[in-house]
Amino acid sequence: MELKPGDMVYFEPHLATAILIEKRDNGWLYALRSPPRDDLTAHRIKIDFHAEKDFVAAIEEGRFQYYASRKHND
Repeated sequence: MELKPGDMVYFEPHLATAILIEKRDNGWLYALRSPPRDDLTAHRIKIDFHAEKDFVAAIEEGRFQYYASRKHND
């Protein structure tokens, strides 16, 4: 599986959405949006980094729902 900038993953148990921003070394810089448990309407956003292999494993195992970004013609 080849991930690319703009791809999105969703983790339903936490209502969390991650958008991949930039590939760096062995992982991805991504924007994570998720609500705190005590107020599901107050979404928080943070920028974080995580290993690509973990994203791929979670997608392949069905823990993350995967949404590929559209292909753009430059």
